[in-house]
Amino acid sequence: AILSAVPDILVEVNRELKFSWTNRNALLFFGDDLIDRPTADFCLEEDTTGKEISALFDDSERVLVMETSQRRVDGSTRVLAWRCKAIINEKRETTSVLATARDITERKSAEIKLQKSQERFRDLLNCIPDLVWLKDIDGVYLSCNLAFQRFFGASEKEIVGKTDYDFVSKELGDFFHKHDQYAIDKGSSTSNEEWVTFAGESEPTLLYTTKTPMYESNGVFICVLG
Repeated sequence: AILSAVPDILVEVNRELKFSWTNRNALLFFGDDLIDRPTADFCLEEDTTGKEISALFDDSERVLVMETSQRRVDGSTRVLAWRCKAIINEKRETTSVLATARDITERKSAEIKLQKSQERFRDLLNCIPDLVWLKDIDGVYLSCNLAFQRFFGASEKEIVGKTDYDFVSKELGDFFHKHDQYAIDKGSSTSNEEWVTFAGESEPTLLYTTKTPMYESNGVFICVLG
């Protein structure tokens, strides 16, 4: 009764990779005829998952965590997040594998949409000729676009996690930090002019810089957008 009340899918798989026991939610997902059916009948990626489940019979201490595309009883394809562990008897023999699964189809779809949205936003930022960057309250870089990377002569990967003092003189670093802090203290956008020299260049460039503190919906400070 307890296992039937669990909202996740619970199944037991034997050495022949057939279902030997299930809870109620597994039957609702896969169908009433699940017992003694091969896992291959429902998994769209059996070439991979079958081998991984079989390996648990030889490595009983390992916990297998994976995501698979499964065929539901209504014919639809769903993404399930699995956690599989060997069941061991009193003789220390692996008798079967107990697997729990949760339907994450909607979450996975939202993650893909978010990733695509972030990629489009990143492409947009990299097309902007202005220098764009994000710093945390300590002046550590969180992100930047291509134009800003040309300023330091370094890739975003090399810039993120570092501060201005890793790339410019202490005097200029102090100048940047002072205006970052001014925007944070004011709680709104501030602007200033600054002379800088791009990496690999000898002539200075005059920039008109705007810095804006960014906040969560609850008012908690996130970063400074430059």
